[in-house]
Amino acid sequence: TNRQIVPWSTVFDFFAQRLHLTLARAQLLKKILPDAPFFVLPAPPPIPSAEHIYGHPEIFDFKVHKLQPAEFRLKIHTVFVEAQTQIARAVNGQMLHPPSWALDPQGFLAEEFWHGCTHANPAYYSRLFNEMGI
Repeated sequence: TNRQIVPWSTVFDFFAQRLHLTLARAQLLKKILPDAPFFVLPAPPPIPSAEHIYGHPEIFDFKVHKLQPAEFRLKIHTVFVEAQTQIARAVNGQMLHPPSWALDPQGFLAEEFWHGCTHANPAYYSRLFNEMGI
């Protein structure tokens, strides 16, 4: 097969370069509202079930784009969240990592919170925001 090892730093740099506009916006917001708390809420971890994802394709055409293995999607998500964490640090913000109650034992989004093929359901956000006092 056509496989190769890609260093973590290469994947991180890929995301970091694409988040430069997000960083600039965060810095601008912090400049405008220096005393306001700043939070970064990443997308929830991936849904591991290919069957569920294929059953809820949303905008994705899986005849054109192959669904990658769950473990690969989780690794990519982890690196992306780390790139977002750098943005939070740059503006003295807080990164809101997915809480343990929302994860399965492998670190994927727990089934009770699945929605569509890439999202968490309202119960996830309701509980998360409730814990934050929002």
